[in-house]
Amino acid sequence: MAYKPKSNDRVFDMVKYSDNSLSEMHKMGAYEVVHKIDNFLKTYQKDDKITEEERDALRHYYGMRAVINKYGHEIGKIGGIVHEGFDLLFPTESKIQSDIDIHNNKVASMHIRMKFGNDISNDMTLEEIKEPLKYLKIPPPWQETAVQYK
Repeated sequence: MAYKPKSNDRVFDMVKYSDNSLSEMHKMGAYEVVHKIDNFLKTYQKDDKITEEERDALRHYYGMRAVINKYGHEIGKIGGIVHEGFDLLFPTESKIQSDIDIHNNKVASMHIRMKFGNDISNDMTLEEIKEPLKYLKIPPPWQETAVQYK
């Protein structure tokens, strides 16, 4: 679903396209796709095989791959950018964290375009699961970057 302007107001058209794309993602269960991946990765964190920060980086990487594979590149990229944008508008994490998340989403998108890397699966070894960490940014511990409310 490539973006094609329908009027002379390109900004309006892009916003409308983005809104429609995000509505489609919501209806089709993008959250559930990423949530399943996160639960899978949590089993490795519970066994101290990956850290919470590595899990966050891998969730963004594998989650973005899954969303792009299911909904297409444009919708996946828009969804990732909007999701991180909302984190900046309604801060639950720092800009550092958001920038790292966007970077890791971009790496996943680039790897798919290059036909590089693998989608997560139950039959992968721990080393295979951790392979993308070579290309990802690991966020600082959440407590160090979290927005403090009074």
